[in-house]
Amino acid sequence: MTEEPERKGIHAMANKHAWIMVIAALIVITPVVYAICVVGPLLHEAVSATGAPPPALAAGVQKQSTPAVNINGDTGQQTVSKQKKTAADKLTGPMIEQLASSPNNAMLAAQIGNIYYDAQAFALAAKYYQKSLAINSENLPVRVDLATALFSSGQIDPALAELNSVLQKDPNNNAALFNRGLVKWKGKNDVEGAVADWESILRQNPNGAQADKIRAVIAEATNQKT
Repeated sequence: MTEEPERKGIHAMANKHAWIMVIAALIVITPVVYAICVVGPLLHEAVSATGAPPPALAAGVQKQSTPAVNINGDTGQQTVSKQKKTAADKLTGPMIEQLASSPNNAMLAAQIGNIYYDAQAFALAAKYYQKSLAINSENLPVRVDLATALFSSGQIDPALAELNSVLQKDPNNNAALFNRGLVKWKGKNDVEGAVADWESILRQNPNGAQADKIRAVIAEATNQKT
């Protein structure tokens, strides 16, 4: 079981029509692309301010902890990733034009980041999350999203820095705690530090809907260490 970081950010701000376009475009490209896109977050429960859910989320593992393109020399996976990136470019084109004429639209920048994240174009996702945060630095969910994008593109220390920043302002932010645990475990081989973060979540809500999943992650990390 490979755990991936949780994104719990501006998906909550995406409008319903934008997500309908995302899902439709991915289905049109190939069934394989759509099948890969259904891999969703372990703890992702975010909905947008408009009530729109993120596209194609499934129970199970969370976001990619390593870059998606050709990790193991898999040409098929590389082709799928390129197709997803092409679909994302088509969807974000008009949005990027709109952002150019409305450069202070933090929500729009984050929405573009979300689309690129879901296409596993993590560097581009991080770029637009950073644009959003340059406009509104206090949006902690977007900062968590930025951290997961950085981590997924192999930028371990910058991801930790962003999560630490969130937790300085909101020490009980479960998304940041869970993700920081994953970065410590997968990125730093710091099982003790990871477990401490996850146990902090359980202390807050030991009977929460995701408590069993968190305990399973703790068990997996602990067993791997031994």
